[in-house]
Amino acid sequence: MEILRRWLMPDCIYLNHGAKIRQDVRRQVFRRKQGNSRRNTCRHLARRIGYPEVRNTAKGKLKGDYHFRTVYIFDEDNHRMLRRLLVIRRTVTKNGEYEYKYSFTNANLEQYTKEGIAYMQAQRFFIEHCIKENKQILGMDEYQTRKWLSWQHQIALNLLLSTFILKEKLYCFDDLPLLSARDIKRFIIFKLYRQMSEDDMIDQMFKRHYQRQKDINVAFEKQILMC
Repeated sequence: MEILRRWLMPDCIYLNHGAKIRQDVRRQVFRRKQGNSRRNTCRHLARRIGYPEVRNTAKGKLKGDYHFRTVYIFDEDNHRMLRRLLVIRRTVTKNGEYEYKYSFTNANLEQYTKEGIAYMQAQRFFIEHCIKENKQILGMDEYQTRKWLSWQHQIALNLLLSTFILKEKLYCFDDLPLLSARDIKRFIIFKLYRQMSEDDMIDQMFKRHYQRQKDINVAFEKQILMC
C-alpha cells in the first residue's frame, strides 16, 4: 500500500524500536517517548525557541518549549550507529506543572525548519484520536473471534470503515468542520431506521456542534486572558 505522505508516525506502521528504521527510507518517521524516564535530561535540555504556538486545538493553541539535538542510536541488530534528531517538548499542565515529551526522528534541520518539525511531532494526536474513534464508535474492540484470520478480516473491515468516515469528514469540512464519526454513524442509522424526522436529526447534530464550538471559543478566550 502506498503511503502518500512525506512523513509519518510509527503508529501507522507499528515499529517496535526507533533504531530499526531503515536508513534508505524516503519518508521521515517520528517515534515519541513519554513518561518519567529521562525526565531530568529533558528538563535540562528543554528551552524556548521563540515560536511556541504549534497548532490550534479544541482547548486553545498548543504551546510548548522545544529543544533539538542530534543524537546517535546504536542498532544492535546491524551493529551500527544511526543518526537521529532528538525533539523535546515541554508543556504546562492544568496544575501549572511541566510535562516533558521527547521524540526521535530521521528528519533533520537541513530538510525542515524547527517550526515544521514541531508541527510534525504534534500530529501524533490525530492518529491516537482515529484509533480512539475506531474503538469507541466503530467497534474495533468488539470482535469475538478466536483465529488470526478472522481477527484480520475484522480489523480490515474496520479500517475500511474508518477510511470512509475520514473521506466524509474531508468532503463536508467546509460546511461541517466539527463533523465527527459519531455524527456520521447516527446519520447512517437514521437513514436506515428513520426513528425521527430528518429535521430533528439535523437539529440534534447542530446543537452538538454549537456546544462544541462554544467550548472551543471559551478555551481560546481563557488562553488570551492568561497571556
